Amino acid sequence: MVNPVKDENEQQPNVIDMAHSKSTFSPVPETTAPVNNSLQGIDIEKLQLRPARKIAKALNIAQKVDGKDAPVSWLRSQIKAQLKDQPVQTAEVISSILQQAS
Repeated sequence: MVNPVKDENEQQPNVIDMAHSKSTFSPVPETTAPVNNSLQGIDIEKLQLRPARKIAKALNIAQKVDGKDAPVSWLRSQIKAQLKDQPVQTAEVISSILQQAS
């Protein structure tokens, strides 16, 4: 087998040298203003069972655990977890369902 000899100065194609790159990347901060505005006055911890179930259904959160109805505390925790993962979409669903109930 022949091992190809590489010159130390030879650069690899398709490799970006970030130290010499002029463009910089910065993470885009997630905006929470729309989420805060749409959930103003809504406390997830105070959701009653029926609205929590409606929100869970809209967010595709399972309402049964081990074949039994999930307790409202579990539903609340799942809704809060989804709110952290997808804040804008979840906030829209929550506010629209709670507005329909009013």
